[in-house]
Amino acid sequence: MASDMEIIKKRVRVAMALGDCQEEIELEHEVEFPVKVRKIRSVCVSISEIETRPEEGTVCVEGKLCKRFSWVADCDGEYNGVNYEAGGIYDLPIEERFTHYLALKDLLPSADAQAQVRIKKVGEPTKCLSGDDVPDIWKQSVVLETYVTADMPVEAEIVTDIYASGKDLKITKATCGIEDLKGQCEKEINVVADIDFSRCVAKILNVQTRLTDLKAEVLTDQIMVGGVLRKRIYYVEQDTNRMYETTIKESWSEVFDLPGVQPGMEVRVEALVSYCDVVLKPEDNTKARQKAVIKVKCKVVEDVVLNYIKDVTGTDCKVIKGSLQCNDLVGYGCVEVAVRDDICFDHPVKKIMNKDATVSFDYKKTEVHYGGVKVVGELYKNICYVDRCDGAVWEECFSEPFETKIDIPDAEQGMKVRLSSRVKEIDLVSPDYPMDCCYGPFSAKNYPWQQTAIVEVKAKVFAPKKMEAVTDIICEPVPSPTPCPTTTPCPTKPPCPSPTPTIHPTPTPKPTDCPPGQPGQPSMRFYIIQQGDTLYKLAQRYGTTVEAIMALNPGIDPYNLQIGQVIRIPCGVPGAKG
Repeated sequence: MASDMEIIKKRVRVAMALGDCQEEIELEHEVEFPVKVRKIRSVCVSISEIETRPEEGTVCVEGKLCKRFSWVADCDGEYNGVNYEAGGIYDLPIEERFTHYLALKDLLPSADAQAQVRIKKVGEPTKCLSGDDVPDIWKQSVVLETYVTADMPVEAEIVTDIYASGKDLKITKATCGIEDLKGQCEKEINVVADIDFSRCVAKILNVQTRLTDLKAEVLTDQIMVGGVLRKRIYYVEQDTNRMYETTIKESWSEVFDLPGVQPGMEVRVEALVSYCDVVLKPEDNTKARQKAVIKVKCKVVEDVVLNYIKDVTGTDCKVIKGSLQCNDLVGYGCVEVAVRDDICFDHPVKKIMNKDATVSFDYKKTEVHYGGVKVVGELYKNICYVDRCDGAVWEECFSEPFETKIDIPDAEQGMKVRLSSRVKEIDLVSPDYPMDCCYGPFSAKNYPWQQTAIVEVKAKVFAPKKMEAVTDIICEPVPSPTPCPTTTPCPTKPPCPSPTPTIHPTPTPKPTDCPPGQPGQPSMRFYIIQQGDTLYKLAQRYGTTVEAIMALNPGIDPYNLQIGQVIRIPCGVPGAKG
């Protein structure tokens, strides 16, 4: 670099956008009931344990459907240690796992993918043909809508300014709003607790788990994450062989060490229950010990307006450029939505026990337009309550659509949006039940509850952008010849040696750490082609082979590499010689 030129650089870690996709999934499963069914009253469905696994050109989305069927028995019977009576109303908890693959052309196994899955439709159960000697088998379907986005963190040094005295340089500058990745971490949290039952328990039938009230706060060099672990436990009473259920909620929190993060930065958290077991204590069957493992992933980003150098002319120095497909942050906004609706419970309510609510977004109907975002979503509630007539515990589900607008002045049609939400408050106002509501038929529609939920919705709008930037400027000093002494004539033999110029080699970029790959898949880094690069040199520098590089870059011309071209380089192969 010339002594009269000062180059200012900034190291950033940005997400290179790889694309997004959206698909509907229809899942149909057979459900086996323990005795003949007279009627299925309702079906509640929730989604949990969503995980994504990027692969070459596709992303695998896995998750779990937690279903609860409320049904009426048509005959007496005994199954799995539980007694059933004709006309009795029972719950049947079912958990069904699903796996679905979505095509995403440029996806790599080392990419970062996020999936949002919402329940679009819950189908009515239909009875299958079955004989009298087997339990009833019904079919029931659920339509899910899956929206997946994927990106790849790329670390680079970008030239942000140049100071050159006495040089007539033409400098082209540009601006891009980026999310600078400050750090990410993953941790498993053990949650152990004692559980007390109100009855003597013969055995545990089923445990359904769910994480709610997830919160995160960025501190100096740390992240504090917490939430509530909710469990619905179905069990058999010892003396009566009747099935009961109880709902337990436990708060949990954990601190993650992540050097470099500061208050005010944005944190994104994914959490799922990877394991949960409830075991009765042998000395007292009204008590149990619960062990759960919660897997938490955190990513911290900082919104940065990056002013960078796009091009430089008027210099004899070598200008190194690179290009990157990224998301240019246009703006963001927030709004509170009041979702109001009357809801009806099938039984007179004595007490509301739990109000679990989640928000999902319809990305097909959500639109970015000029000046803002039209958001279409749905509030999904699971409400657990006590029957005022016989003290039974019931659960009912409600789905309420909503629509709102978030003003973002610089938003334009065709841009992308990322949405997040938080249910701040749910208010339920009870009707006046008559004194004789427990006698005779109960008409739920005559006793609606007034419900108001306050939902906070945040939107970030991005514009896909190919960011072309100067990554380095290399100036070779011009050597000055060493003259022969004037006082003493140069001898004719041997002649004066020609001055040897001092060669300053182009600095070799330090390889960035490779991100971890998926099991059985290679991990890789991204590299911007610079002047003088060949696949052979890159293979030697990064400890891999030319063949391995070409396998990751189909269609690349090894004899015509373009400066600024982004290619994929696999992590080192032991003993490779290029």
